[in-house]
Amino acid sequence: MANILIRKGLLYFLGICITIFVLTFITSGFIRVNVENMGGNSYYPSYPLYEAYADENIVQSISMTDYLADNDITPALDAKGYDGSVLDWHGEMPDTLSFLIDVPVAGTYSLALDFLSSTESVKPNEITVLINDELQTDSAENMQLLPRWATETEEVRFDSYHNQILARHESADHWSTIQLRDQLFLDVEPVTFDFVAGINEITITREQGEFLLGNIHIVEPDELKAYTEYRTLYGPVDTNAVSLVLEAEEYTYKNSIAILPGIEKSPSVSPFSSENNYMNIIASSFSDTGNRLTYAFEVETEGDYEITLKYKNDTYSNRASFRNIYIDDQIPFAELADYKFEYASKWTNETLGDEEGTYKIHLDQGVHYLALEASSGVFADDYRRILEIIDEISEYSLELKRLTGGESDVNREWDIESFLPDTSEMLSVWNDDLESIY
Repeated sequence: MANILIRKGLLYFLGICITIFVLTFITSGFIRVNVENMGGNSYYPSYPLYEAYADENIVQSISMTDYLADNDITPALDAKGYDGSVLDWHGEMPDTLSFLIDVPVAGTYSLALDFLSSTESVKPNEITVLINDELQTDSAENMQLLPRWATETEEVRFDSYHNQILARHESADHWSTIQLRDQLFLDVEPVTFDFVAGINEITITREQGEFLLGNIHIVEPDELKAYTEYRTLYGPVDTNAVSLVLEAEEYTYKNSIAILPGIEKSPSVSPFSSENNYMNIIASSFSDTGNRLTYAFEVETEGDYEITLKYKNDTYSNRASFRNIYIDDQIPFAELADYKFEYASKWTNETLGDEEGTYKIHLDQGVHYLALEASSGVFADDYRRILEIIDEISEYSLELKRLTGGESDVNREWDIESFLPDTSEMLSVWNDDLESIY
């Protein structure tokens, strides 16, 4: 009797599995991917790709046109649409250049550069900045100027089996105004420098890479406002906005060639086909801090929009991920810096918001850019504390070597605290800090 029940149960379970498989197969036959519409999102920026930097916090700017003329330097033959002359900083140029700027008021400012990468190398462009011959912070060393990569063509390519082929990429001729950040992109805020009132010298060393350089700007730092303050700029919420859908794999730009689209054989994502392989997700390669994906889109109706991201975060068990959210190269408010995406083993829709509700982001009619940047700012202080502990341990090790002469003697005992009385306290602090970080 038991065997009969077990047999019936197995047959029932097997029947369910076969039914699900058949229904999925039949249903997938009705899911037709319109290949002609797989060329990307609905808007692509046109050439020339340059917009004058209009940050209201600019204190002073260095005109590259004037600098090149004053120093008898030949400007780049092709300014790539830039409004003015630009410096073609390549291997035959000096690695170090100095610029003088008159700062009206002494203070702490950040630097922004009009920049366009001119190399096809996958290595990032890197610079080091001195102010008045002084390296004011370690964060000013080897700062990265990341390029923008775009697909060579909007045409989607397929192999002989009609599976989508990964598109080739090239460095995009799109000017960026980059506020200089630390090399590891730990902080969303730019690196700041102290300037005196009057003439200051900015010395820039090109550590690696080749790029075009336009105007240089001194910018007064501005703290990110809270969402509640942001909303006061736009009045009552306009709920009449229409929906816009962007395919994640059809980005406009990426700043690392290592970021790759992927294939997920699941009807939870689009485009999907049970028969063929189509790029339909951004793979886990989008993970290094500072990696950024940018999507251009056109808004036909001015209004307040919500942003919903479909994501799956299961690379590491029970570990959240963080992203900085940019609109038109700016983080609109503080809550979109280091935005947390919880662990999710299944595809999940995350509408940006908090316990008070979803965020309403105001968009004017016209072209806009949405960018997602991998971030680890929430761990920045922990990272720096670990580095401090490593330095402190190294210094303590040198003290021990000086005490013992660098010799090990198993037959000799040392009362370390008689010579280094802070030993117990230091070990306790290191232990407590590391346990707290862990």
